[in-house]
Amino acid sequence: MENQQLKKSQSPLQIARKKFMKNKTAMAATIVLGMIVIISFLAPFIAPHDPNVQNLVLIKGDMSLEHWLGTDSGGRDIFSRLLYSGRVSLTFGLFTSIGLMLIGIVIGMISGYYGGWVDTVLMRFTE
Repeated sequence: MENQQLKKSQSPLQIARKKFMKNKTAMAATIVLGMIVIISFLAPFIAPHDPNVQNLVLIKGDMSLEHWLGTDSGGRDIFSRLLYSGRVSLTFGLFTSIGLMLIGIVIGMISGYYGGWVDTVLMRFTE
């Protein structure tokens, strides 16, 4: 009995992490999202041009070594605008998620406190 060692059980977090790491789609999505976040926050250092400066000579310009994805109808560099737009999208998504989470917490608290028909109505509303 003394020679036998007990196996240490895994926590739910360890089990979930192991499942997540085995899921190739989830890992690919995490890597892509991580790249988008890093590139978006490094946009001021990566972007070759100011995304808001217009150059009317270059309206709807083709791809070139100076403008990798060309220019838009305002003569702005599309690549630079793409890098900066990731910041806007991520910020909007983050604040939207936080706002909806807070609304859900309030609805859940009211539903849990009052119960009964209030709970039923609020849960049907959230569905």
